[in-house]
Amino acid sequence: MEEWIGERWHRWITRAADRSFAAQAVTLAEVKAAAAMLFHAVGGGHGVRVVPAGESRAGGPRGWLEKIAGSGRRAATAKLDADTLALPPVIAVFDDKALNRDLYLWLAALAAAHDGGGDWIAGNRAATARVLQRCPGLRARWQRLRDAHLAQRPGPALGAEAAVRAALRDEAVPHAAIAAHEVAPVWVWLEALPASASDAAPADDAAAREAAGAAAPRSDTRRRTRRVEQQKDKRAPLLLPSKTEQLMSWAEHVPLDRATDDEDDGNAQRAADDMEQLAITRDGQAGAARIKFDLDLPSASVDDVAIAEGETLPEWNWKRQKLEPDHCRVVTLMAQPGTPFAPGLALRRTARQVRRRLEVLRAAPRWQRLATLPHKESLERWGSPALLLSWLPLIGDALCLGAGWLRLHWLPCCVFMAAGKFARYWLVSQTALPN
Repeated sequence: MEEWIGERWHRWITRAADRSFAAQAVTLAEVKAAAAMLFHAVGGGHGVRVVPAGESRAGGPRGWLEKIAGSGRRAATAKLDADTLALPPVIAVFDDKALNRDLYLWLAALAAAHDGGGDWIAGNRAATARVLQRCPGLRARWQRLRDAHLAQRPGPALGAEAAVRAALRDEAVPHAAIAAHEVAPVWVWLEALPASASDAAPADDAAAREAAGAAAPRSDTRRRTRRVEQQKDKRAPLLLPSKTEQLMSWAEHVPLDRATDDEDDGNAQRAADDMEQLAITRDGQAGAARIKFDLDLPSASVDDVAIAEGETLPEWNWKRQKLEPDHCRVVTLMAQPGTPFAPGLALRRTARQVRRRLEVLRAAPRWQRLATLPHKESLERWGSPALLLSWLPLIGDALCLGAGWLRLHWLPCCVFMAAGKFARYWLVSQTALPN
């Protein structure tokens, strides 16, 4: 009974504390294609993907209902890094569906113009100026979004909140480093994350990453990560470090050797959603895959025979916009002779029908081209110039008839025929006229 009442109470108080407009919500799936197209059109990176954003810590004042419900501490805001543009999965900020959709498009254009430099406020102000310079047609949408967002900013305009509001109005802001989590979510801005270290992973970790990806369910939600170098120690498995008082939360990184424990307790997804930042390290090992495939492949005795070890060639990495030297290998194979194919009765009947139709087409009259005649090169080279003699009696008529039968190109034929006729009449006129 207590659990039933607790679930109903939590559901009711969370719904009452929610300040979004669910009826006017717009999902990322509805505008993902348009947002990605606008992002690349404004000048965004070719290898950047549009993915749903995960929730992160948010500041600002909270109402008494939010304090009772324990909500309002986290929000899915827009984030940008070198590989992904993370947009909120659902936007229900305004009581207007058109404004919520325009917010998706504005964030995509802002991310394309964001250079990732400077602090949070200065970077977004510079990116806003660049977007309005490149796309003047977005100025009206930006003004509507800014005015609607300023009208619903919570709390008094003091300290960091005053600086954010002044920056939104394009007013002078005192130089102060303000982080995005220190104020209430600014939905018309985004947060530029530092470059991920995952691109520098060596090639020998590819198998481990694939095995780990097959063992866990895939999630497109983008989360903040930081790389932690593994400590090279020789502890026994399942032995905790001596300073156990540092285990304060889920986000504390503890280098535990779990080589003998690959079972999923079912709470990994929930723990990842609760963490502000994921600590990632490489240990050279991969967890056991929970899904195994039994591929019915032929034995090695029937494989093709490799003639040589192969040739290493470069390959263009479109994601990094870089040419990777010696990235792929081309191996020349020689197929082994196989057993002759014996078609069934139905297939033989169909083959006979197709063969009869092709024989009828082959027996039909058609023009003979040069490709089917011997001495093709000589005819193509001297066929048209031979028409210079088309003015000769009998021989000229045969040459014209042969050119038409061989389907020579009409333009050089006409030129040579005209030149031959002109030369003949010129000689006749010079001979007939008195000096």
